[in-house]
Amino acid sequence: MTDSGFNMDLAIEQGCDLAQRFIDQLRKNKQKDMSDVRLLDAFLRQIPIPPKPDRPRGALPLKGLGLGVVQPDLDNPTNPIEPPPIRTQSNGNRSASSGSLVILTDRWDLALDKAPTTGASNTTARNQIGMAGGIAASNKMAEMDWVRVQPIIERFYLAAVKYNVPPALLAAIASRESHVGSALDRNGLGDRGNAFGIMQVDKRYHSQAGVNSDPANQIHINQGAEIFDTKRKEVIQKHRGWEDEFILKGATAAYNFGSSNVQTRIGIDRGTAGNDYGSDVIARAKWYSKRMKSLAECKEDLATQPEEDKPRTELPVNSAITIRFGQNAQAENLTSFSRKVLEDILQTANLSSALISSTSRTPAEQARVMFNNLENLGVASQKRLYGAAGDQVIDVYVQSKAARRSPTQIKADMEAKIIAIGPTRVSRHASDPRILNVFDVAPSSISNHTAFKRAVLADSRVSKFLTPPDDPAYHLEIPQP
Repeated sequence: MTDSGFNMDLAIEQGCDLAQRFIDQLRKNKQKDMSDVRLLDAFLRQIPIPPKPDRPRGALPLKGLGLGVVQPDLDNPTNPIEPPPIRTQSNGNRSASSGSLVILTDRWDLALDKAPTTGASNTTARNQIGMAGGIAASNKMAEMDWVRVQPIIERFYLAAVKYNVPPALLAAIASRESHVGSALDRNGLGDRGNAFGIMQVDKRYHSQAGVNSDPANQIHINQGAEIFDTKRKEVIQKHRGWEDEFILKGATAAYNFGSSNVQTRIGIDRGTAGNDYGSDVIARAKWYSKRMKSLAECKEDLATQPEEDKPRTELPVNSAITIRFGQNAQAENLTSFSRKVLEDILQTANLSSALISSTSRTPAEQARVMFNNLENLGVASQKRLYGAAGDQVIDVYVQSKAARRSPTQIKADMEAKIIAIGPTRVSRHASDPRILNVFDVAPSSISNHTAFKRAVLADSRVSKFLTPPDDPAYHLEIPQP
């Protein structure tokens, strides 16, 4: 409960209750015209909206905020390593769509649930909200910033999927670093002008991305997630015996003061801003995780109603849908049937364009793609993507890399292995497009990822669909009539 009298838990409960009343009324009326739209509008207007939070009574000025800024780690430069085997039971990197949100269900969400925390220190809590420290103080600060998290919540999810970080944790970092933007100046800067954006990336130690733009833009949030991912890998390398929950908390502290300073489980936060950075952020993240899941589950309840019970409106028709091709994609390898399927998907998702980044591949092209993905994403991620035949090609990459062969030589070795195994056994991209048309759509060309994925999954003409992070691109397979 905030000082303004707004209770988030009650609001969520009321919102879901109102949603159910709306659905029940639709069932009763069986209407399929614009009156349903008016009914939906009336329903939406009844959902409680949190007021803009004022500073709590008795709070001290936000002097310096006690906030942390991403610091350099001179003793432990970035070292891209693969995480150790998963120790906690999980669903891998898969995710479940819920309305416009995504509930991530992987090892790091489980780690967040288990991560120990005592919340904010007395210093941080008194400086920011004028109360004693603890988990209640962290929850209070997270709740104050929730009104700024909600409008950009999908940006946190997109960055989370890309770097396999709990979205609630990214939101919590933004809350701690900048109160999700409210502590920044008009240029989006904090820390005496040295750090940019809601994630507070410091220009003294990083080449800032997404500057001169909205301080909560997607590029900037992605960079914050990437920095966190790097720190996590460094903590994994330094403390190989640590459980995931301590790795996650250690990486959170490292975001503030570098992984070389993360020493012991019990002393993770010693030396961080306020001596509580990891604990405070973890506590805020747990608060956000609960709220994000509640909203997503409410949206899921609406999304799974029988089709006849949903409001029917005419889909807007795009007068011109543009399909472009990347430099490694051949337009002639997209059949007219598949083009129509993709156009229908884009229209259903209310999108006007898409970029096809890859189509049918020769063995040499397949070797090139696999080589690039192995270089950028690592062996473990590609082993999860490919089957037994593809794994043999990956093994050739590993062996040739160990032998210090040049990139050209490694790709030639991989091409030879693909030919020996059989191209179609390695990748469906080698299939005859007249029988099975396989192509990739660049995620960067899709402005509404949730709508696009829903439209693809709803189209029975698509036999297989892979999405990031399981595949770097949106991978579609369409049998030809």
